[in-house]
Amino acid sequence: MLGNIILMLKSVADGWYAQPSDQLNPRITLATDHALDTERELKNRGVTVSHPVQAYDDEGFYVGAFTDSEGNRIWFCSPLN
Repeated sequence: MLGNIILMLKSVADGWYAQPSDQLNPRITLATDHALDTERELKNRGVTVSHPVQAYDDEGFYVGAFTDSEGNRIWFCSPLN
């Protein structure tokens, strides 16, 4: 359970570091307050963390991913600060 979640789809703004491409890369990323805490809580609940949290200094984010009950990868991130 991730609480009250709102999934928002929006177009990519100019200047966003990950511009659209012809390559298929469907992805859902959830913003969290602190990705390392999120990872710990997911593990405590028995959720499979498919990609442990890593810091991406150039982009300014922590990013990790977990696998849902159907095997889909769902990403989560938070600011580095």
